[in-house]
Amino acid sequence: AELKHGRICMLAWVGLVVPDIVRIPGPETCYTKSVLEAHTACILGDGTSATGPLVQVALFVGIVELLTTLPKCREGLTLENAGDYQLGLNFLPKEEAKAKEMKLKELKNGRL
Repeated sequence: AELKHGRICMLAWVGLVVPDIVRIPGPETCYTKSVLEAHTACILGDGTSATGPLVQVALFVGIVELLTTLPKCREGLTLENAGDYQLGLNFLPKEEAKAKEMKLKELKNGRL
């Protein structure tokens, strides 16, 4: 789970920096406010109900989490396999010691 959260934090940092360089289409209120106020503006949209563009992102993330967590619960969710979706295994070295070292490097990178 710590590895998964480290990856999410790295993506969140990219999401914080990239909008200063590249603009995607969206309501002007999302771009004219500070970071915290823009989050609220992009969720609330018109100001009264959750109709902003981030609602779509939240729904998508919720569906992905639901669809990936339920199978893990059926096969036995443990601390060792929480957040492990078996992605990128072909990039790991074939030797067990080197694979363990690479996993530790990624974990430490997420802790920065």
